[in-house]
Amino acid sequence: RQRYAADVLPHVSLAGDALFGGMRGYLRRSGSPATVVHGDYRLDNLLFSPPPASRLAGVVDWQTCALGPGVRDVAYFLGAGLDPAERTRVEEGMVRDYHGGLEAAGVAGYAWGACWEEYRLGTFAGLLMAVAASMLVERTDRGDRMFLTMADRHARGAAVPGAVGTL
Repeated sequence: RQRYAADVLPHVSLAGDALFGGMRGYLRRSGSPATVVHGDYRLDNLLFSPPPASRLAGVVDWQTCALGPGVRDVAYFLGAGLDPAERTRVEEGMVRDYHGGLEAAGVAGYAWGACWEEYRLGTFAGLLMAVAASMLVERTDRGDRMFLTMADRHARGAAVPGAVGTL
């Protein structure tokens, strides 16, 4: 807050208060199926093959990987990569597709409601990364804009009704 005092929007402060006030609940292990979670799954960390294939060729920057619910990477990716209005418009359908893919791959006992709640909780991951990373790296204009945009977008996702209450 000190570093970005002139630029932190009220909804970012509200979501940050909820996150840091409820950190213990946020960090507790969920009942969701665990997988390797990247932790910083955003467009900057994806490599694509050249056209005409233009397919995902690799994922880089694995220093924040951990075991956890994979849907948190989904929340991080959508929250960081999409304009908030677009995210709101498409996120439920995309998360339903993700959940359906898990079921098709044989993941059993992971109800849609649990998946959606983990997704909502996962929106805080981007806010946590924006705060932590902005304090660890050398400041640049590009970096400041990126971290403020990440905080704004992820806080908007976290500030939807019910999401803050999940902590």
